[in-house]
Amino acid sequence: MFDLLGLITPLVTIATGGLVPLFVVCWSIFALVTGRQRRMKRPALRRLTAGLAMVAFLGGCGNAYESVSVGDWQEVGRSLPPSADMPVARGDLVVTRLTEGRGASVKAGDLVQVQISAKEGHFQPSGMSPVEFPQMQVVWLWVGQEPPLTSYKDFMNQGSLGSSRLRKALIGRSVGDRLRARLEPTAAGLITIPLKGFTVYGAATLDDRGGSLWPKFDFGQGVAVEVEVLDVCAGKMFRKVAAIQQYGYIMNMFDSGWQTSRRGELQWSAVEGRCAERGQTVRFEIGPLYYPSREDPTLYHWRYSYRDLGEKVSYRQVLGIRIEYWALIALAIVAAAFVRARRIFSARRPR
Repeated sequence: MFDLLGLITPLVTIATGGLVPLFVVCWSIFALVTGRQRRMKRPALRRLTAGLAMVAFLGGCGNAYESVSVGDWQEVGRSLPPSADMPVARGDLVVTRLTEGRGASVKAGDLVQVQISAKEGHFQPSGMSPVEFPQMQVVWLWVGQEPPLTSYKDFMNQGSLGSSRLRKALIGRSVGDRLRARLEPTAAGLITIPLKGFTVYGAATLDDRGGSLWPKFDFGQGVAVEVEVLDVCAGKMFRKVAAIQQYGYIMNMFDSGWQTSRRGELQWSAVEGRCAERGQTVRFEIGPLYYPSREDPTLYHWRYSYRDLGEKVSYRQVLGIRIEYWALIALAIVAAAFVRARRIFSARRPR
């Protein structure tokens, strides 16, 4: 469901905590500096005091101060067989060759295009009935080794490349190979296959729709599949990180546990394949992803504040306004006061 309240809240915070008192403060300073009559100074001083109090009280709520720094893409994967799934699943995927291909050989670290079909049983897609889901899919799988996962937080912030048991089974095969695969009788767990290079749980994504943004399908015991290797490209895995710092008071209702000072990282992952024979580059990205541990101070309204973060960028803002814009506002106030003061001085000068 569309979170209208979550979208409006930061806008109201900026308006009531920033722009309204900002206008009061600026107008009061202008009146103090340029007022011709003394009686104008007391009301202006009172408005200035009230405006500063509003800024301190309301503007200090929510993300009163934010600092964002997005880094460059860094290569993180290795040309080694994929690491074991997390959590580790018991049993192997039994693969037999039906037809031998004559194309290029698949090496660890490659990005491989395969056609996979359910011959016995059905695929289990995310967010869709198996009856509606086509039982033949063409997907790209990266068969390299991702960075080591030390926690569930790492898994959620990196995204999943699919089950390692299937990806490992592709290493050493050739373009044109047709394979038949099924889990051995004592095997546990599912074979998960992303449709767009990655998959992830919705809790780590921008709008809780990880299943639809990066869909997947699974198969388990009782399902036999046929896999045909269609293409292979030299692959790499990349990651970039955005370091976020927030400061501002948030009312803790229902034991929400918001902290005044908050830090966190948004992460993106990508796999890229350079297909020399076709002269093309295939790339899949996922992100931004954010899933803090229980000990981390959670970033406030990150889904709305950082939805449009682009490539490498760095900025700081106060009360929802960039620091450089504050400098322009201050410069405009000083210039207006200077012009007004000159006019008053010229008017008072004896002719």
